[in-house]
Amino acid sequence: MASISFLLQSTKKPASIYVRVRDSNFDAKAKTDLLIDPDNWSSAKKQPKNIKDAEGKKIKSDLDEIYSIILKGLNTKDAFTTVDSTWIYETLNPKNNKEEYKTILEYFDIYLDFKISKKAKSSMVSKIKVVKKLVADFEKQRKRTILLIDFDLKMTEEFVDFMTSNHYRQSYIFRIVKFIKTVCRHARDSGLKTSPNLDSIKTDDSETSKIYLTLEEIEKIKLVNLTTDGLTNARDWLVISCYLGQRVSDLMRCSKDKIKKIGNHYAIDLTQKKTQKPILVAITPEVELELKKRNGDFPRSISAQRYNEHIKEVCKIAGLTNKVHGILYDKETNRDIDGEYEKWQLITSHVGRRSFATNYYGKYPTAFLMSQTGHTTERAFLEYIGKGRMDFISQFLDMVHSNVVKS
Repeated sequence: MASISFLLQSTKKPASIYVRVRDSNFDAKAKTDLLIDPDNWSSAKKQPKNIKDAEGKKIKSDLDEIYSIILKGLNTKDAFTTVDSTWIYETLNPKNNKEEYKTILEYFDIYLDFKISKKAKSSMVSKIKVVKKLVADFEKQRKRTILLIDFDLKMTEEFVDFMTSNHYRQSYIFRIVKFIKTVCRHARDSGLKTSPNLDSIKTDDSETSKIYLTLEEIEKIKLVNLTTDGLTNARDWLVISCYLGQRVSDLMRCSKDKIKKIGNHYAIDLTQKKTQKPILVAITPEVELELKKRNGDFPRSISAQRYNEHIKEVCKIAGLTNKVHGILYDKETNRDIDGEYEKWQLITSHVGRRSFATNYYGKYPTAFLMSQTGHTTERAFLEYIGKGRMDFISQFLDMVHSNVVKS
């Protein structure tokens, strides 16, 4: 039988009381509307310490009512119902017309509880809090409460203008819009009212420059004369990264003992840090040449920060000084600023993975490239390298006309 208990998750005064519903198949938690001073709460008994005074009696009575409502819900739910934070909330707050029109900030709290109940990573919890703060700042400027149903195309334009005026970069703004849209969709799936044009809200940033190294630039980097071991070590990692397509967190974990023979060739057997998925990374001929410099081993592993610093310097020495549009962090404003910069200034550890994906796109099956980069959908892969409908039609026309010429 499921157990129902109450707890506090904060020491601030007053603190919200949470209800927890636990069984062998689930462990869910949600915030109630009840508040109490932590000094007046018994963690051992999971109830107010003094249930004889007026406040203690009232809270104990409300907790008993919550207990009864949830117990009834558990006894009447069907076998296919998932007990999570959303279920608890909906059980305690039956839908009515008023509830259907919930504010967006209120639902961020519900979404946060839902994610915590699903044991979301700390990075996800932090992201929810950051985005909620941005929405709260936007709401404060508008001087009007924003309902879930208010988040539509017009509201999105206002929000983008608000973020832009505060000097956030375009790519970051669209990631935030995409996340707000995700939260609103979750609310819609829970039966709450959202904008009819929610799905029409644009969440991709087609104008953001995708910085990568061309094959010619990689050759220049290979041949550049470097005077320190640190720069040489970073340069070799950079070249390898352009032909392995891995995130720097995985790149720096590549080592000789992870190399595995596959038929007549070789691959790196590792588990990607971000996704925790096992992967075999193909060792291309270009990577083999780099490994021969060290008798089949990889360069010395270095920190991501030092790697970023070194490869910028390497690219500067290699002459990557042509001006390109991009985004650069400004320490004075603590913001990323759009502008025209020398290319070496925009080089970061991401460049290897994107160079691999961009340079090989169209030459090899996209599914193979995705298996190396770790992208799970073709759409995400194409967005990553900045490919859209025009690229598809151009590639199709080239193939059609090429076949006509051959025939």
